Amino acid sequence: MAIIGYVLFALAFGCYLRLMQVIWRLVAESNEASPESRFSRFWWIPAWRFHRKTFPESGLRKQVILFYLITCNLGAAGFAIFVYQRIEQLRIKPF
Repeated sequence: MAIIGYVLFALAFGCYLRLMQVIWRLVAESNEASPESRFSRFWWIPAWRFHRKTFPESGLRKQVILFYLITCNLGAAGFAIFVYQRIEQLRIKPF
């Protein structure tokens, strides 16, 4: 069962890397559209707001939300498996 937890964490990490790629692309598009304002890759919320106004039909924002949700869910599932396994090892009865 621990292998499944590791696999879920690895998948979550892969989705996190893809999320960062999509965010960096969103910031790059925002910087290309507005060269006078330099948006940061690490503080990207202003770039999100600018991108929403400038590119209303772009699917990048949906990808950011999708990969964020997938990353959180896979990480939570992996964590739940590790907690369950630890409870079983200690033979603690939940509730």
